[in-house]
Amino acid sequence: LAASTDRVFVHALKTVQAIPNTTTTRPPASDRMRLYGLYKQAMEGDVDGKTERPTAANATGSSSEEIVRERDKWDAWNSQKGLSRTEAKRCYIEVLIKTMRAYANTTSNALGLVAELEAVWNQAK
Repeated sequence: LAASTDRVFVHALKTVQAIPNTTTTRPPASDRMRLYGLYKQAMEGDVDGKTERPTAANATGSSSEEIVRERDKWDAWNSQKGLSRTEAKRCYIEVLIKTMRAYANTTSNALGLVAELEAVWNQAK
């Protein structure tokens, strides 16, 4: 199952790149952060030992807005701690399909992309 999950995960990443940002309703930050956290977990595993949680003290030269944004990203990644990389990929695919179904409804192109991804995922499961 891991090999088919990997294949569909790559397809999911290509799908995200293919969706034009200008013609699709952008998902809320919470959904985007959840996907980011799952992506990082899938690619790198647990955040522990990879990078410290950003703070004003360790993020020199960054504006407070940048520090908050980086901390939100770190927290999103850390919230997936303990998931195997394969499980994180499976969750990413499921969340992406659900998110795209909800927010990619403004263009037939985006709907076609999500339908194709969903079909590939259903075959792999």
